[in-house]
Amino acid sequence: MNVSLNSRGSDFWFLYPPAVGELQARQKLRESSPSKALAMRPEFDCYGDRIPTMRLVDRLAVVPVCGPIVKGATGSDKFYYGVCSYEDIATDLDAAAGQDIRGILLHVRSPGGTVIGAQELASKIASMQRELGIPIHSFTDDVCASAAEYISAACEIRLTAGSAIVGSIGTVGISLTYEKALQALGVEVNVFSSGALKMGTDLKDMSREQKAFMDSFIQARGSEFKAWMEKYRGLKSEHMEGQVFAGAEAVQIGLHDATVSGIDEALEYFG
Repeated sequence: MNVSLNSRGSDFWFLYPPAVGELQARQKLRESSPSKALAMRPEFDCYGDRIPTMRLVDRLAVVPVCGPIVKGATGSDKFYYGVCSYEDIATDLDAAAGQDIRGILLHVRSPGGTVIGAQELASKIASMQRELGIPIHSFTDDVCASAAEYISAACEIRLTAGSAIVGSIGTVGISLTYEKALQALGVEVNVFSSGALKMGTDLKDMSREQKAFMDSFIQARGSEFKAWMEKYRGLKSEHMEGQVFAGAEAVQIGLHDATVSGIDEALEYFG
């Protein structure tokens, strides 16, 4: 993925692929905008839209999961790219747990996010549900894909709009190299490393061994993802090949529990 987020660990993704275009469009806007100092959690994004935060509704905490989810996302990442961070979601969950509440609803509108951070937040949500003694539900009326599915899989009840796009269970890593283009310009690139699998430049093509290693790394992360979805949602392997489903279809295969008309109906599931 050729998007220069400030945050680290943005090379491997649990991400619904069409989201890449939106990130790249936002990058062009960023490059044409003057630099500015931003808070770690800006109130608005670069389009002037308010960035959602945790809110209370009738003693229910609604925790937003909006945009691509990135470990260590900076204020600039959030302002220009519309991403959220795993840390912000965890902070909102902790803040909710400190309130006199009767439940937590994850309001998901996310195409996924980075591999780094997903497993830890998914485990936090699973443990919170066990330890707090209150229900945690999820609801999407937009996109709930890839890493967003990962982190919300353990929720007691998972709700979706019938037309929402969900699923995309899998891992993706994209590598661009420029060795041949540089050679055409008469530029020779030499890389010196202490191990055959030591990588870190897009100026030189990967060796066959390096490509095999990266593929095995991606497959391993994908297997961890699938095991989590099997544990909490009982999904069959045939439904975890990276494909997406409409919300109504996702209910039929057990990925989500029911379709609802909107967030008000989702809140009614808490009783």
